[in-house]
Amino acid sequence: QLPVISGEQASVELVAGDTLVLPLLPEETIEIRILAPQMVFAPVLAGQAGTAEVWCGGERLGEIPLYYRQPVAQVTAQGRFRRIFGG
Repeated sequence: QLPVISGEQASVELVAGDTLVLPLLPEETIEIRILAPQMVFAPVLAGQAGTAEVWCGGERLGEIPLYYRQPVAQVTAQGRFRRIFGG
């Protein structure tokens, strides 16, 4: 999940945009590197957020796109007031 600054939701999930099937030997271990921002500013629009890279033994085997699960609207002035003062 990525924190969303000034959004109606505090965070947004990333989802894989594809699958990646790789033949591995039992002793091989993969590493998944997420290349995405650490936070985003609202509004968050539908679209690609980053990439997940798959590595094994120092070799990059592939990548898949990561997308925002849902859009996040920017909080309104009234919403900010409610967050600060309750109600």
